[in-house]
Amino acid sequence: RRRRAGCVRAIQNPPVRRAVNTWVAMAARRQRLKAIMGTLVDPSKRRSLNRWKAVTRFRLRPGSPPPTPRAPMRLIQAMTWRQACTWLQSIGCDVSRSPPTLLRALKEGLVYQQLVRTISPYYFMRHKVSTSHERGAGSVFVMVQQFFDTEAVIAVVGCQKLDIKALTAGKAREHLDLVQTFRTVHKARRSEAHHGGW
Repeated sequence: RRRRAGCVRAIQNPPVRRAVNTWVAMAARRQRLKAIMGTLVDPSKRRSLNRWKAVTRFRLRPGSPPPTPRAPMRLIQAMTWRQACTWLQSIGCDVSRSPPTLLRALKEGLVYQQLVRTISPYYFMRHKVSTSHERGAGSVFVMVQQFFDTEAVIAVVGCQKLDIKALTAGKAREHLDLVQTFRTVHKARRSEAHHGGW
């Protein structure tokens, strides 16, 4: 009886009561989620859910702004060494015309740091891109992957998954594809210079 009375007095205390209410609400949400996941195990109910999603049109709430149309994804085409060298020099990158020398420079990663700085100076300063090569082999390409994971880049070329091991090893095809992707993003950046996400 004393323990029961102590529990009642504790629950009557506002901080304790709020904690109990929070725990009860969380347990109820977990139970509902478990029940929903349980229904999806049944194939017939899962098919019904997919059919409902296919035929249902969700209406916006009154007063909510209409969804902004997304810009179409840009096609990433193949690039040759001559095209890569010509484009990099046209935007101010001091690179060699010799493919082996250019590949060596790309493998070191400093060219990609300069490309990030050209495309987004804010990102370059905010994420300390200039020191990314000091964190070990492949760290520059990890930085590039993080840059490609930003919303502004995804809106242009979609989700890009880099082969960091191949880039670190100096695979020519991977580097040409990466330079072409940067070229596509750079072109979009120039045409949408007023965009705030860069």
